[in-house]
Order: sequence, then C-alpha cells, then structure tokens
Amino acid sequence: MAQHGGSIRFEDLGEPVQRLLRSLKNDVREEDMELLTYVSVKDMAKIYSDLSLYESTTGDHSEAEFAETIWTELKVILQQRRSAVQQRDADLQRKQQELEEEERRERARQQAQDEDEARQQATEEAAEREQQQQAAAAAAAAPADDAAATGATPKAQQAEEEARQAKAERRRLKEEKKRKKREARERELQEEKDALAAEQAKHQRAKLKIDQRQEWQEYVSSHPLEFSKQRSGDIQQESVKHILNAPPQLTNNTKLNRTYAPKCPRCTLKLPMPPPDWNCPKCLTRDQSEIKCWQPDAESDVCMVCCGGIGRFKRHHCRCCGRLTCGKCCEARAIIPNMGNGDAVKVCTECANMPGTRLLQS
Repeated sequence: MAQHGGSIRFEDLGEPVQRLLRSLKNDVREEDMELLTYVSVKDMAKIYSDLSLYESTTGDHSEAEFAETIWTELKVILQQRRSAVQQRDADLQRKQQELEEEERRERARQQAQDEDEARQQATEEAAEREQQQQAAAAAAAAPADDAAATGATPKAQQAEEEARQAKAERRRLKEEKKRKKREARERELQEEKDALAAEQAKHQRAKLKIDQRQEWQEYVSSHPLEFSKQRSGDIQQESVKHILNAPPQLTNNTKLNRTYAPKCPRCTLKLPMPPPDWNCPKCLTRDQSEIKCWQPDAESDVCMVCCGGIGRFKRHHCRCCGRLTCGKCCEARAIIPNMGNGDAVKVCTECANMPGTRLLQS
C-alpha cells in the first residue's frame, strides 16, 4: 500500500486501478483518491482479472457500468480498511499513554516508598542513639565497686552488638528484596515499551510501503505465467502453504458428487470432470496459460453453501467442488491428490464433511 494520511497521485496508482478509474463515467473526487492509498496488490490483481474477463466475454471495451460496480464495492472495502488503520493508530496511541502513565505512577510510588523508609530509618537511628546515651549515663552513675554490674557489662555490650548486627542484616535483606522487586518491575516496563515500539515500527512500515505502481510491477514480474501475455479471463488464485498434522484426504468418488460443471471461461471448453488444479488443459497446452475452470466469479453474489452475500473482494473457491463460497464456509483444509494438489488446500464445509472425510479446521 502507499503512504497513508494523504492523497495519492494518479500516476502512482497500479495499472489495474488506473484502468478502472479511466472506465468510470464521472471523475474521482479528492476524498476517493485518499481512499485509494489503502489499495493492496491483491485488489489490483482482482480488478485486473475481472476487467479482463468482462472484456473477453462481452467485447464491450467501454465497460463503464461494470467498472462502476467494481468501484462501488472497492470503496466499501477501502473505507473499512481506513477505519481499521485509524482504530489501530488510536489503540497504539492509547497504549503509549497508558504506559507513560504507568511509569509516572511507578516513579511516584517508588519515591513515596523511599521517603517513608528514610523517615522510618531516621526515627530508628534517633531512638538507638538515645538508648545508647541513656545506657552510657547509667553506666557512669553506677558505683565503681559494683562487681556484679561490672561483670554484666561485657555480656550486655555483646548482646547489644549482636542485636545491632541482626537488625543491620534484616535491613540489608529488606533493601535487597526491594531492589530486586524494583529491577523486576523496571524490566517488565521496559519489555512493554520495547513491544510497543516494535508494534509501532511495524505499523509505520506498513503505512510507508512502496508506491502502488512499483508494487504492481513487482507482482506482475513474480507471476510470469499469469501476466506474460496480458491475457484476459483469468481468475486469480492465492497459493497458501499450510503446515498440518495428518490432514484429511478426499476421494474421487465423493468429490465428484458436489463438483461444479467445469467450463473454461476463455476457450469455452467443457470438461467431464475437474482437471488438475482446475486449469483448462487446452489453454495450458496451447498458450501455457493457467485458466481456472471453476465457477466464474460473476455468476453468483451469494455463497453456494450458506446462501449469504459475498462481495467481489471477499469470495473464495472450494478447491474440491469449484463453487463460490464465503470465507466462513471455506475455512476447512484438505489434501486432494487427484486434483494435483500435494498440499492441503481450502475446501467448503460441505466437501469437508462428506462421508469418509475427517474435518480439520484451519
């Protein structure tokens, strides 16, 4: 994403977003340009795919009405992202203020405790000096020939010395305990400050990412099979790696009971069963193009499992049956070897709950 907190120039937008804005009937307002700073590269890939598919299937190069539909849905998503970023900024600022207030209270508490201990120690020392003075005065007033008193004096002095040493040891242990407690609290506050600083730095890096045009160019260069010929009719697929313990496997017979009838949106080839990775074999052989044969994005606005509404930028495809689903109904993961997927991929809840399949939530 581009830098937030301001507008973005048209020439800094990714190519799909520029194409979308050129296709609109009306000009884009300044506040909408500020919204466009929240566009992600996945949004650009989705816009590119939808516009290319629309052009290849209708032949209408004006595409104004279709672009308006995409633009309306995109603005809703971007407004939600802006609200989330603003909320995150407020949360980080609140955490910073709470941490500073906690440090202030800790310093005040420590200062008050030190002052109380200093007063208590001064009182004890004064009482001890007074006691020593009284003892010295009593010893001077005693008769010189009092043998019993003279014999008891060394023992009394030894007892007093032992009492002073024990008192000093207790004071030392108390100071040591207080020091360790203070150091532990200081370490805890420092760890909280470091964690907050790291979170703030991460948040700032996300807000100061490279411009969208460069980000799109890097995305295109990293996906040569998808964009090398600027082909149309491609529905993007996000590859996600999952580390799982003994994920379920779907058998071919149960899988075909719920499979969407495959048809290539580009060459219109109809297939009796899903090809490996849902790629059209004709387009793959002829053009080395990966064209997905699952249910087209534009065919339904509702989830095929729960019938709830799904937006253009929040829809998923079950890798088992090929149908459109919402994110909630596509949380399960399974391995489908006969579809060419060696790793666990997302499947809808209906496919994951078929007989013989152990459901594993991601």
